[in-house]
Amino acid sequence: MADRLDLWQIPGTAVEAGVRLHINCLKAAFTSPATKPISPIEARVRERHAICKQDCQTAAACPPA
Repeated sequence: MADRLDLWQIPGTAVEAGVRLHINCLKAAFTSPATKPISPIEARVRERHAICKQDCQTAAACPPA
């Protein structure tokens, strides 16, 4: 019967193997600037985040959802 260690160890080992295989892809993805265009939804989310970040102490600074 499998115990908790086995239940966590098997998927953990699989994740480690995948990361090892794709470490260069992951590094490139996080170091290179985004080249794809920003969707309108993403632009709106970024804009709202910037507004909220400017004045996070005032709840009125965040636009309604």
